[in-house]
Amino acid sequence: MTTTFTRSSIRVTKHGGADVLSLFKGETVMVAPPLLPSQVLVQHEKAGVNMIDTYYRKGLYPLRGSGFPFIPGTEGAGVVVAAGESEEAQRLLNKSVVFFSCLPDEGGYTTAAVHNANEVTEVPKDVPSELATVVCGIQGLTAHYLVETAMPPVSPQTKAVLLNAAAGGTGLLLAQMCKIRGAEKVIGICSGTEKAKLAVEVGGVDVVIDRSEVKEGWVEAVKQAAPGGVDVFYDSAGASTFATPGALSVLRPRGSLITFGNSSGPAPAIEPLKLTAQGSISLQRPKLNDFVADPVERKRRIDEMIGLAKDGKIKTLISIMPLSKAAEAQVLLESGQTKGKLLLDCTVVE
Repeated sequence: MTTTFTRSSIRVTKHGGADVLSLFKGETVMVAPPLLPSQVLVQHEKAGVNMIDTYYRKGLYPLRGSGFPFIPGTEGAGVVVAAGESEEAQRLLNKSVVFFSCLPDEGGYTTAAVHNANEVTEVPKDVPSELATVVCGIQGLTAHYLVETAMPPVSPQTKAVLLNAAAGGTGLLLAQMCKIRGAEKVIGICSGTEKAKLAVEVGGVDVVIDRSEVKEGWVEAVKQAAPGGVDVFYDSAGASTFATPGALSVLRPRGSLITFGNSSGPAPAIEPLKLTAQGSISLQRPKLNDFVADPVERKRRIDEMIGLAKDGKIKTLISIMPLSKAAEAQVLLESGQTKGKLLLDCTVVE
């Protein structure tokens, strides 16, 4: 017996720029043997577009599967339309779910894919797939673990935090989560008047530093906003942050730099004694998978984010493009032109 379904997918044919993304329409997929007991077939509705997708495309991260071509995309939302025989899989049948990964060679940029049941999480039917992808996907859960579990956790004792890319998908959610957890002052770095406005109106940022105006002077601007230094600096840029003279000096003594992204390239190695000289500061380089690998922990985080969204405590800014425009979407993301979260509509294939 086999499990057969038809789908359209975006595939990466080789390492390179966004032009290596190609649309394959109307593929017939046969899964033989049929779905394993612990597997589910998900009809994708939305797929998130993330910087990590470009890292796999460019070869910065090693491929998980057999090689080219592969379907990119690391998150999304949809409905389980077929399930294996296990109780865990059957429980998900016909349920709305969010997912973080697929089988090797598979990804989110497709209309349907097979997933391991323990890698998808049920969400309430009344939560739209676009909202589920944002608040329960990579960026929402990244914001959640950074403020709750990374050290130090944000609390009412937190005087000031700093984050870059404050008008991006993660930045907007992270700023709001810092305020929800009690941070006294949130300082956000972004580029351009429009993004600065979004950081305040959507993210709730208290002080915005516009890099298009201050250029490399953002270090002094942060010091003016937080004369005693910030408790935590959430860095999603990587290389450019470490290349900026005095970047570590924005931290208070015993403060923490948490670098969790590579939008400008990977962060370089650093000598531990430099951390000592800067005031016994801490440096962390966490990744989301280590904070959501346990299904119980992942479900708890998802439930909390959904609750905050339903209660109106977090705002989202979402842009949606057709699945066939995946290459254009990645170009927009890499060039810094996006605002908030960018999604692909997997139900629209032009």
